[in-house]
Amino acid sequence: MSIDEILTIINVIMSFALVILIFISTRQNIRFSRATNANLDILFKRYQLMSENVDLLQKALIQVQKGEVANAKSINAIARKMTELHDLVIEDQTRQDQDIKALATLMSGLKTSSYRSRNDKQFNDALKRIAKLVKE
Repeated sequence: MSIDEILTIINVIMSFALVILIFISTRQNIRFSRATNANLDILFKRYQLMSENVDLLQKALIQVQKGEVANAKSINAIARKMTELHDLVIEDQTRQDQDIKALATLMSGLKTSSYRSRNDKQFNDALKRIAKLVKE
């Protein structure tokens, strides 16, 4: 055997070994790719679930914010009504004070006037009722 034949045999053996190494490497790459794809699929599914949860949370937050706006509007409306009622109470108190003053003036005028009812007892009872209202 000549050197060329020996080198050719070594070349064939090396080529065969290289093919085997390429086959092993490709097989490992396929396994790695499959594992990577499986992990990526799991990550994508988790991302989708988290995305759906975020969407649900955003919708719930929007509903809460709408409720807060409605509550704020209700509180403002209640505050306006309370202010209106307070104003009415003040107006009513003012009118009541004016009515009391008018009744007191009327009573003092009736007591000092020369007018008397036919029945002085009824007249005096009426004055007493007016005085009681004035005191209240």
